[in-house]
Amino acid sequence: MGRFPSWGYGFLTATCFVAGGALVACTTETVIEKQNAPVDPMMDTSETDPGSGDAPRTGTSGSAGTSGSSGTSGSSGTSGSSGTSGSSGSSGMGGFDQFQLRNLADINAYRKTKNIPPVALSATLGTFAMAGTQMLIMDHMPHHHFINAGNDGSLWNAGFMGGAAENQGDPNGWYKLANDPVQNELLQIDAIQKAMFDEGPGTGEAHGHYMNMMNADYKTVGVGLVMVGTALYLTNDFSE
Repeated sequence: MGRFPSWGYGFLTATCFVAGGALVACTTETVIEKQNAPVDPMMDTSETDPGSGDAPRTGTSGSAGTSGSSGTSGSSGTSGSSGTSGSSGSSGMGGFDQFQLRNLADINAYRKTKNIPPVALSATLGTFAMAGTQMLIMDHMPHHHFINAGNDGSLWNAGFMGGAAENQGDPNGWYKLANDPVQNELLQIDAIQKAMFDEGPGTGEAHGHYMNMMNADYKTVGVGLVMVGTALYLTNDFSE
């Protein structure tokens, strides 16, 4: 566990998954908790009904491999063109698109299995998560944006309340799962969330993603999704 400034602490891990004997994807997570976090009177009103979105479907993922070292990335399948674009699809409830709603539905379906209250989508945290995804696309360094914001204190002006946690998908983008662009992205979201849930509860690096997404203290989540070719870059930021 790496020490952060006196206002908090955090840790960064990378967990990789294998399929057919070849490393295909990694997920990474970070947690920072702020000590004596002030209550922000400006509450984020841009939240969805936590029950909204499509019902989750289990996506394909490789069997769990050994935990990688911090920041280690797996090979990610074909990346297509180098340009970036946001997730496609029309805006849904509260201005969130079908992919953000799918991400939310997946998380809440897993939380429901343990009788954990659902989280709601936050537009403010979504903006922060999207910035994290854009930086991941540029430098492929897990949580670079999140850690920088924690170090300079700007994290606590970005919609986080009391605690902050982040899960990210493969630093090189989650590999292609279907030819149809919409179906591909939906399945990729499912696969990433399933891989994180499949870590199960526990302490240490091997369980970090699960502990973030299943933390009952977290009430909101920001979702930043960007497709680069056929590869999906995903960031989920959680807060109380």
